[in-house]
Amino acid sequence: MIKAFQPSLHHQSERPVAWVGGALDPTTRLLKRFVRPGQQYFRWTQAKALSRWLDAHRDQPALVIAHSYGASTAVAVVAAGHPVAELVTIDPVGWRKPRGAALRQYCRYWRNYQAADTRLNVANLVATVGGSWRRWPATFADLHLEMNADHAEIVAQVLRGLVSPTS
Repeated sequence: MIKAFQPSLHHQSERPVAWVGGALDPTTRLLKRFVRPGQQYFRWTQAKALSRWLDAHRDQPALVIAHSYGASTAVAVVAAGHPVAELVTIDPVGWRKPRGAALRQYCRYWRNYQAADTRLNVANLVATVGGSWRRWPATFADLHLEMNADHAEIVAQVLRGLVSPTS
């Protein structure tokens, strides 16, 4: 079921935006290269900082965009009771999954993009070993799309045309 609320990533400058990178993002910059001035970037290990950021923007249409372990972190933080207007997860990875009902309660609109490319390569190996969520988000996300891309390529495929990299 898709809710009527579907804000666009094109209007990020008008709303608070946070990004949560995966375990290798400090090196690969797959997600971090899209962060704009005035937006907040978190590493996947910074759940408490993301919680505080979401609480500070509770009454605003905050957007969180996250990849890999960062997506797992973002989903867990929201499901723990830190509301967000929109959550965009890109190929979530992690061995623990939150209660889906709690996530739906605290997230107004959740888009999930899942990598469907199963080639044997380093990116897909990282996702598999890390605990790819595969189709689990389809049950709870407002929009769940599977894309023909690997765990790394999917970031640019989702964000290209929506936001441009800063470097």
